[in-house]
Amino acid sequence: MSSTIEQTADLSRSEQQRAVEPYADTVIPAEVASEILTSVIARVLARTYEIEDSDPAEDARLTAIRQKLIAERRSIDVDTPAHNHAIAAKWGALLKDDTALWNELNG
Repeated sequence: MSSTIEQTADLSRSEQQRAVEPYADTVIPAEVASEILTSVIARVLARTYEIEDSDPAEDARLTAIRQKLIAERRSIDVDTPAHNHAIAAKWGALLKDDTALWNELNG
């Protein structure tokens, strides 16, 4: 009798693990990539606020960059985990180095 209970408990753990794995492999990378891009967008927006009155041309340029970043964030989908990992790797590394981030954004 106890072996049946143990098998049922093992089955439940196994089923739970299978339910978590797809979530961990798809949803979490999408959320991480989205949060990273949101941080990049916030930095661009902060810079925009700093210069908006003094340099309209730079304001327009930064607004265009921000729009491209928003479009990239919209490309994140739970069905494309490799794409999401690539976004997180690229922009996550750049967030750690402000000079490299702005070099990338300035093209």
